[in-house]
Amino acid sequence: MTCLKDATLRGVLLVISLLLFVSVAEADPIVLTSGVFSSTGSGSGPSGVLITDALGAGPSLSFQGHNVNDLCNPFCGASQGGTITTLNFGLLGTGTVIFQGIQYNNFVLNFGFTSDTITGQITVFENSGPANNNTILFTLDFVGNGFSSESFFPESQSHRHTFTVAPVPEPASLLLIGSGLVALGLKLKRSRSAK
Repeated sequence: MTCLKDATLRGVLLVISLLLFVSVAEADPIVLTSGVFSSTGSGSGPSGVLITDALGAGPSLSFQGHNVNDLCNPFCGASQGGTITTLNFGLLGTGTVIFQGIQYNNFVLNFGFTSDTITGQITVFENSGPANNNTILFTLDFVGNGFSSESFFPESQSHRHTFTVAPVPEPASLLLIGSGLVALGLKLKRSRSAK
């Protein structure tokens, strides 16, 4: 009878710990498995153009967007980051976000990258109006590993910063969880065979 109570208690503790792990994991940024992000700037003054593109995918999330700002004062220059918005009735940008199989068209996407890491945030809104009069449906953070590059095009006097996401191996935490469950199973098997 004591064995049954111990096994029940262990089972309850295991379920509680798994539920806690899942709730913590949802707060973590979504890890991108593919994508290309770029910011291209050319010209200066009122005739300057800044183009930002984003394409990314990860577990339960994919997105793409394009933004053109042709009034970048006092000068335009590509940067290691960018913003894409489809708000203000799509005057500045276009794109879609698909999260858990549902498509959204009203969002603001911000990203920035170093030589090997990209981080960003997507805020999805209820409608395409301005952000200050809009309801936020949800916000997602994302992160990815890869490499950045910079290009210069003399004919158009433009610079482009690009970040390409490289596929990452399974996180080591999954390996640790799996080995912990195996060790727990072996311990239970040994205690049963000893009795």
